[in-house]
Amino acid sequence: MGGLQISFAAYLAVYLTEAHGFGVAAAGLSFAVAQGSATAGRLSWAVVSDRFFAGRRHVGLRLNAYGSLLAMLGLALLPTGPWLWLCAAAFGLCNIGWNGVYMAMVAETAPRSRIGRVSGDALRTIFAGCAILPPVLGLLADHEGW
Repeated sequence: MGGLQISFAAYLAVYLTEAHGFGVAAAGLSFAVAQGSATAGRLSWAVVSDRFFAGRRHVGLRLNAYGSLLAMLGLALLPTGPWLWLCAAAFGLCNIGWNGVYMAMVAETAPRSRIGRVSGDALRTIFAGCAILPPVLGLLADHEGW
């Protein structure tokens, strides 16, 4: 999820201009819409997680992942038009709002004596995805196209 989050930020505007013919300003605005919904997602997923999924945060994380998947499929498969804006907003809402819920789950499930170590391991995993996935996707886009 961390790799997808960073890849989305790195490539959304490029993808929309190259694959869907968006102008640079429209592609940049779609990124701003996605980031705005990400801010709302970060706050709303925290509330939803605390109210409905405390002790079962993996359910909230699955909902984030499924929402992200649907948004990505929409961006990839839908024709150019207003639906792409909704998909960008939905991706921001789901994929960028997930990490607080993830870290709460890690802290809740780790033994108290190991919370620091387990949290560090979890963050290392997230950041490994952030470091590895964007260049891999860039290479694929360069060699195979979008």
